[in-house]
Amino acid sequence: PLAAHPDTVSGAPAFHLDPRSSLAVAAVWLLLSLARGTMLLTGALHLRRLAHRAVPVETNAVADLLRTAHGRTVQLCASDEVARPSVLGFFRPRILVPPALLEALSTEELRQVVLHEMEHLHRHDDWTNLLQKLGLVLFPLNPALEWVERQLCAERELASDDRVMSTGARKAYAL
Repeated sequence: PLAAHPDTVSGAPAFHLDPRSSLAVAAVWLLLSLARGTMLLTGALHLRRLAHRAVPVETNAVADLLRTAHGRTVQLCASDEVARPSVLGFFRPRILVPPALLEALSTEELRQVVLHEMEHLHRHDDWTNLLQKLGLVLFPLNPALEWVERQLCAERELASDDRVMSTGARKAYAL
């Protein structure tokens, strides 16, 4: 028969952590969680203000695309505070596009941009991204979670790109 390890037989733990060390680890975890939570909250407030300052754009070129977000009304807006097209908002989402880009895009190119951003809404990427960020708040010391978060962000963009490319305008979208 196999001999049991003495610690296993006696019931004593094989590894013992000093209570002060346990408190230190808990304190670091709590401080990092509070810091990440604060960053998440301030970021959300900033994005909300940014979305409210955006100027609505009236165009019939993409009206049919904006009505197809699972019951959510989507508004196309111009904002000089964004560097690239983005979707903001959970319940009343807005697609924000820099004004210079709006002026430079042809109708077909604008449709592709809106289609890409709408795909994020169809896939509920806004909610998944929120869950990811909350996971990072709850588990700030997990490097694997950081890596997974970066990978999921990249995969979301690729999935939305794939949807636009499936419409057949691959070369125009790539350009």
